[in-house]
Amino acid sequence: MKTISAKDFSSLINVSPHLIYKIIKEHNISVVPLGNKNALPPESIRKILELRGFKFKKHNSKPLVINVFGMKGGIGKTSIATALAEGSSRLGFRVLAVDLDMQGNLTQSFNMKKHGQPVLYHVIVGDKNIKDVIIPVTPNLHLLPSSLDNSQIEHVLNSKQSINITNFFDEMFDSIMSDYDLIVIDCPPSIHKITVCASCFATENLIPINADIDSFDGVVMTVSEIEKIERSFKNLSIKINYKIIFNKYDAREKLSLNIMGSISERKNLKDNLLPIVIRTNTAFKNTKADGEYIFDLKKSTAKEDCFSLISELTGLTDWLARGKSNIRDLETTVA
Repeated sequence: MKTISAKDFSSLINVSPHLIYKIIKEHNISVVPLGNKNALPPESIRKILELRGFKFKKHNSKPLVINVFGMKGGIGKTSIATALAEGSSRLGFRVLAVDLDMQGNLTQSFNMKKHGQPVLYHVIVGDKNIKDVIIPVTPNLHLLPSSLDNSQIEHVLNSKQSINITNFFDEMFDSIMSDYDLIVIDCPPSIHKITVCASCFATENLIPINADIDSFDGVVMTVSEIEKIERSFKNLSIKINYKIIFNKYDAREKLSLNIMGSISERKNLKDNLLPIVIRTNTAFKNTKADGEYIFDLKKSTAKEDCFSLISELTGLTDWLARGKSNIRDLETTVA
């Protein structure tokens, strides 16, 4: 069972670990042993947050959809998508991770085999129902895997007489929408019909940028394509939201500062740059090589930064800022 320590959770919501233990005792919330301390399973964290009024699903039907997308490869899309999906599931979110890249890197990140599994392609051609291709990673985290079979998707979509691009995934996922609070998509670095469908489906498109010129050019190209898609559907008033996350950031390196400066010179990039960064850290490579996750680590800046990203994108940050009095009310509630 994947858990979060009481210390990490208390740090995330900015209260003392002592207060968390008081809440646990007052509300008879279950814990699991973690070494010589206790940790909180996802359902316990969900209960604590719901007790204070946090809404895991902002709307009754459609979950929050985050599409990790970029026109350049090697920018950390899969690492970020994995951390978002896996970390959010530990916080009590019911998560579906969707691997759209035929290379199946996200599938591999969850230690799932890439061969012999039915994938999205089989749903599109009618061989499988969407529920038939989703596999559980943990009780709170499910995966729609990918394989080389998905390389045929574009040919299938191009052969169809008509396709409702703006509602493609809404219609395909209609029967499972109520099962999840969050859908995280790992998109391939290209513009095809399936990636346009994903961009339109997303509540937020998350574009990683690294500290190099090619990565910056890739972000400029990605944003340009998003704006082009919006213009092509202007009669439908389609708005494609996007945010930029600086990945592998190192304040000691001149290039990181130069790229940050280049972003600030372009209003459309500056206005959509998230106020947090993911700092350079070998933890992403090491945990992947060991078949582990960032949130398995006891202490890491990568874990801290990914927690901050999850909090920002899921609304936890805004909720905490608006409801600090509610958080402080916990002290009087359990005193």
